[in-house]
Amino acid sequence: MVFSDKITVSNVFEAVGILVTSDIQKSIASVTSPALAESTIKRRLNGKQVGNMKTATKPLVDTGHMMASVTHEEVTK
Repeated sequence: MVFSDKITVSNVFEAVGILVTSDIQKSIASVTSPALAESTIKRRLNGKQVGNMKTATKPLVDTGHMMASVTHEEVTK
């Protein structure tokens, strides 16, 4: 495929970057343990929420910052 000039090496790297980014984000979203710390739960109950902490119940997902930080860079020549 790469040899036929229809798909370039850069296109392949871009596709792999997108795939890996998606896989890592899915892994983060699937984490269910360890359970949230008691301090996190207390912070929610006391109204000191940050981001989406009022509704988030899973670790690594409270603010969404980790999920948004997972990305790839485009390969340039």
